[in-house]
Amino acid sequence: MTFDEAVPVVLRDVPLAVLAQAEDHHDELLREFALISLGRAGDPATDLPDRLRALTARHGERFPGVDGDTERQRALALARGAAHADLSFAVLPAAARQAAELLALLEEADQYCRQGTHLLTLAAPANAARLRRWYLTQVIDQVAGRAPVSWLEYRD
Repeated sequence: MTFDEAVPVVLRDVPLAVLAQAEDHHDELLREFALISLGRAGDPATDLPDRLRALTARHGERFPGVDGDTERQRALALARGAAHADLSFAVLPAAARQAAELLALLEEADQYCRQGTHLLTLAAPANAARLRRWYLTQVIDQVAGRAPVSWLEYRD
């Protein structure tokens, strides 16, 4: 990423416990998707709807902005005993599209989780799903030039 291309993103008042919960759920879903992708097509035990199979093919997507620097910011806040923290990072403009696609993928995956017929993973807890919507929408909005909206403002 070049300096000229980088778009700063600031996530204000991130609830660190809810962020950890959202990331844990995301990781659990990615593990199940990885296992599904290892299954054989046509095997009745792994016979999935085409759309769910397509979702599992994209299972490696991570939240934009999650990197070593973001993790350090979070670790420092936790070491201070903070429940909330501001996290900042830079993304390429393409991160807005990626965030929108990831949000749609995760919302659709939650629908499959709620059905309970093809996935073992439970749907994301309500507060974790709300946080990821806010997080990914903040990436989209800030890449488009809009001002940050804190978690506390969004939540209320």
